[in-house]
Amino acid sequence: MRLFAVAAGVTLGLVIIVLLSRDSTPTLTRAKLDEAYQRWRDHGPTSYNMELATTGSRKDKIRVKVRDGEVTAMSINDYDFPADRLKDTWTVPGQFEYMRSDLKAAASPEYSAVMRLSAEFDEEFGFPRIYRCTAGGKRAPVSWKVHRFESLAP
Repeated sequence: MRLFAVAAGVTLGLVIIVLLSRDSTPTLTRAKLDEAYQRWRDHGPTSYNMELATTGSRKDKIRVKVRDGEVTAMSINDYDFPADRLKDTWTVPGQFEYMRSDLKAAASPEYSAVMRLSAEFDEEFGFPRIYRCTAGGKRAPVSWKVHRFESLAP
């Protein structure tokens, strides 16, 4: 009887761990992405500060400053990029483009069975708060989470 109780306890513990570790981020669809992008276009500020962290093949802490739609400062892991190397990859429009590219790849025969995309969007502005791409094959998993977003709209 004691062995049964131990086995039941271990089984219950494993079930709880699995349930608590499941990703509850909603599945990303083209419709959800388009809706969030439209919200960003309609309500998103052209000037903002954003801090996010990536996980997956790279674990980075990223800070981006955008003024009037242009990147004015960017740092990755506290390395400040020179002005001539600023890219729009981590701006909100750059994130949407990245996600569109992953949606296209996920629809391809090579990845349709192994890629899972999920995202959570900001209710007010539409920017992606959380993005996850779990992949297989040759693609590395990628995810990011916005930890701070400061709108500088008047």
